[in-house]
Amino acid sequence: MSTAFGQSVTDDAASAVAAKKGLIVFQMAKNVDWPKQHKEGDFIIGIYGDEKIYKYISSKYSSKLVGSQQVKVVRYISVNEISECHMLYVSSSKSGYIESIAKKINHKKTIIITNKSGLINEGPTINIVPVNGSLKWELNLTKAQKYNFIIGEKLKKYAYSII
Repeated sequence: MSTAFGQSVTDDAASAVAAKKGLIVFQMAKNVDWPKQHKEGDFIIGIYGDEKIYKYISSKYSSKLVGSQQVKVVRYISVNEISECHMLYVSSSKSGYIESIAKKINHKKTIIITNKSGLINEGPTINIVPVNGSLKWELNLTKAQKYNFIIGEKLKKYAYSII
């Protein structure tokens, strides 16, 4: 592993992937319409299991607006800590907890985003997956509609797959 200015190339690559995923998460937030009762107070993005994505989203998007709501980013260390949020990003290393998380959260407010191939049918509304060297997303439109989330046309247009 080579280094440049004291940081490994692997760390740079992981940071670049975290930045791409962070951008996708923020674009998801801006292109989903929540039910009216969830459009007051802060817009909370929860991160479970990925410190790099937490740091990236916190540094780039905290205090930005989603609609009229100010973004607040919260990092969760355990499933027990997870509380009400608008979006919950669950890293692939924590994907084994999806069922427990799905039982714990308020589906009428929270969109779960995962990033492991094959998870779109397991509980998330959005799943970020690698496709031919780039990151794409899958949408569970049926689940989004069940809880009255309106997925923007741009997200649907560029989705890798929709179920």
